[in-house]
Parts: sequence; C-alpha cells; structure tokens
Amino acid sequence: MMMTVPQSCKTILFDLDGTLLEVHERFFLAFNRTLGSLGNQTLGWDQFLADFRSDALTRFMPEGDDPRRHFLRRFLRYFNEAGNEIAIQGIPGVHEALEILRSRGYSMGVVTGRRTQPESVQKELDQTGFLRFFDHVFSHADGYADNGAEAMEILSKKTILLHAADQMGVPVESCMFVGDWTGDVQSARQAGVGFIVAVLSGGLDEHVLKKEDPHLILPSVADLPAHLP
Repeated sequence: MMMTVPQSCKTILFDLDGTLLEVHERFFLAFNRTLGSLGNQTLGWDQFLADFRSDALTRFMPEGDDPRRHFLRRFLRYFNEAGNEIAIQGIPGVHEALEILRSRGYSMGVVTGRRTQPESVQKELDQTGFLRFFDHVFSHADGYADNGAEAMEILSKKTILLHAADQMGVPVESCMFVGDWTGDVQSARQAGVGFIVAVLSGGLDEHVLKKEDPHLILPSVADLPAHLP
C-alpha cells in the first residue's frame, strides 16, 4: 500500500540489521551456531536464504515458549559475537540518504532488538560512518526494567519504540519507523507509530511484507528521501 507521508512525521526511527546494515552472512553464521549448539542439523546457504526470504526460519526453532526464548537468546548472543568475525557493512546508498534526510531537518534514531548495550551498536554505526546522523540509539537493553526483568518480548520492538519516542520528546504517532522484517511492521503498529515503511534490503520477499500492510514498501533506505518532503 502506498500512502502520503504526514507532514507531522519529522522523527524517523530506523531498525538496524537489514535496514541500515547488511547482515545476511552474520545471521547465517549465528543461526547455524545456535542450531549446532542445541544438537540440531545446520542449514546450507541456499536453504537458509530460501527460508529467510519467506520468513520461515522459525520452523527450525523448538516448540514451546520457554525453549523458543532460550533459542532466541542464544541466537542473539551469537549474532553479537559474529560482529567480531564478519566485516560490518552498510547497505549501499544509505549514507547518502541519511545525509539528505538530516539536511532536511529530520530527527533520527536507531531502534534495534539486539540484546546489547547501545554503545555496542554505536560502535558499529561509527564504523560505517552512519553514527553522526543519529540523535539517539536504542537497543534491547532499553527494554529491560530496573530489576532486570524483561519488559518486552524478545523479538518485539514495541516497548523500545515507545521508549524511543518518549526519550526523543515526541508523540509516537508523529514518528515514522523504517524496518525490513514482518515483526518490525507488527511492532510499529502495536506501538502506535504514525507511518510505517518496510524496506526490501533485508532480504524478505515483497509479498511477505505486503501481507503486513505497511504504509509504504521501498527497495531500501536509499529510496526514502524521494518519498519525503
């Protein structure tokens, strides 16, 4: 679905992996390490890509809420560690797009579901030259209560998005969120984000994202300035 971006949306929140950074190899490595560590058969590259594109990798996860949370926590830990082995790369055209958006006066932040401190994410953004464009960086660590209890589902960004809007001093309904995954669109809608953009740079098939009915689907963040005032 294509809609006109509301003039009130002057704050843009970006997902990180697959939206700003290229992470296919990193995801592949972390997912297979998780499978192997639990005694499961690992995936070949072609099978991984096919299931990744159709958002079907969850079929390799264990049944039940607790086993699945354990799997996801382990995967996210391996994903963070894989950043030391695989070069951090920005998605082509993102730097130029961010520069244009910043010059137009947009306030921008990063919202990621990684289970890590924001400083770790800032380091990777700095390596790609993206960090200077962002006013704030929020990670999964921001979704925890002071007592250490989880305040959000592992793969949901709803709580972080609400926290990000509050910290940036804007109503969540005046924010735009840009993400590459079905869960990104779902989280943004649950949080009450005003305008939701899905990008294909993460690797999901377009028809998979269309089912979630975001306001706009683009090839990548590189195409975003052409659709914003």
